[in-house]
Amino acid sequence: VVYVGGIHPVHAPQTVMFLDARKHVLVEKPIALNAAQADDMIAAATANDRFLMEALWTRFNPAHVEVMARIHDGAIGEVRRIQGDFSFALPHDPDHRLLARAKGGGGLLDLGIYPLTMAWWTLGEPETIHVVGRVGETGVDDEVTLLCGWPGGAAATLTASLRVGGTMTARIEGLEGAAEFGFPGHATTTVTLRRGRETETIEGEPAGLHHQVAEVHRCLRAGERPLRGAAAVRRRGHGRPPLVVAAAAPRQRPLGSSRWWLAWWGLVCWWKRCLLYTSPSPRDQRGSRMAACAWKKK
Repeated sequence: VVYVGGIHPVHAPQTVMFLDARKHVLVEKPIALNAAQADDMIAAATANDRFLMEALWTRFNPAHVEVMARIHDGAIGEVRRIQGDFSFALPHDPDHRLLARAKGGGGLLDLGIYPLTMAWWTLGEPETIHVVGRVGETGVDDEVTLLCGWPGGAAATLTASLRVGGTMTARIEGLEGAAEFGFPGHATTTVTLRRGRETETIEGEPAGLHHQVAEVHRCLRAGERPLRGAAAVRRRGHGRPPLVVAAAAPRQRPLGSSRWWLAWWGLVCWWKRCLLYTSPSPRDQRGSRMAACAWKKK
C-alpha cells in the first residue's frame, strides 16, 4: 500500500501513477482538486483492480468512531442542529501551501473538510447548501461559512477560516441531548455526551494517522468496499465545474453577485461529489466499517 501525502496538486497524478503500477493507494485529503481528477483516479483503481481511499483521519479516530456510533443508535435522539469550526489566523505568506493557489490552497479544501465531514457523517448528504465566503489576495478562499440543510429542517452551520481564529470544536444537538467535541474537534480524544442533567465523558485512544492505516489493511483483508460510496461518485454532479475559486476576482470582492455565487456553488457541488461519504446504515454505524472514500473493484 502506498500513502500519497504530498501537497494537493500531486494527489491525482501520483495516485494514478501508483495505481497503474498495481499498488493500493491511501491518498491524503482532499482526494483531488476537481471532479475530473477524481474520475481519473477511480478509473485507474477500477482498471487495475486496486484499492483507493481518501485519508481523512477524523473518520477513524477512536473517540469519534465511538460517539458517532452512539449518535446513530439514538443516544441524543433525533439530530436537529450541528455546529462545527476549523479556523485559525495564519500569518500572511503568499507562498504558504494554504494560501498559494498553485499549491492547492484554500480554507475549504484543507480546513472546511473537517466540519463538513462531521455533518455528512451524522446526517448524510445535505439537501441544500448555502455558502458565504471571501476570496483573498492570493486567489484562494480564506474564509467560508456553509449552511447545510436536510429534509425536515435539520441544519448545520460550518465555518473555516485562514484569517480569523475560531473555536475549532464541534457540537451535535439532538432532541434528547448533545455531543460536544472539544478542542481540537477533528482530533480530540475526549467527547462529552449530555442527556438532560446526565453527563458522560467518552475517552478514546490518542488520535493519529495509524487508525486509518489499520482500516485500509482491514478492508483489504476482508475484501470490503462501500458500494454505495462508489456509486454515489458516479451519480453526483457530472458536468459540474472543476474547483476554481474565482482566482480572477478583484481583491476582497464579496461573493454576492450571481457569478461568484455560482463559483462557490460549483465548489460545494464538487465536494458533494468527491467526498463519497455514504449515509449510515445499521451495519455501517459501527465506526471503522465506514471506510472514507474507499474503492476496490472485486
